[in-house]
Amino acid sequence: MPPPIKRLLLVFIHGFCGDETTFKDFPKDLREYLDKKLAGIEVKELVYLQGPTHGSFAEAVSEFCEWLLKRIKKQRRIKKQRRMKKDPIHVILLGHSMGGLLGKCIYSQHRSLLSLTILAC
Repeated sequence: MPPPIKRLLLVFIHGFCGDETTFKDFPKDLREYLDKKLAGIEVKELVYLQGPTHGSFAEAVSEFCEWLLKRIKKQRRIKKQRRMKKDPIHVILLGHSMGGLLGKCIYSQHRSLLSLTILAC
């Protein structure tokens, strides 16, 4: 039986030519809603800002994986510094348009890197 979820990371991936305004307040609003509904679970949100679209799709997948793993390691360091229990970070990828395709590729090719990955397009 998998361990209970204690830490949840919502990662929003915008589509082609999107930017930090693509999702507006939705990431924050969803986190606040889940904070109320999921008592005892720490919920954080991140928006992936990939910058201008360029290069191959394989490069985009690799860049996203590198970015996400850095953020997860940062969260783990923060917990360690605060001497808090190091619970696994469960990740939900939420992609819009081309961001959904990127999230699907991450899920199918690299899900072993994460505790749990769910994709919502």
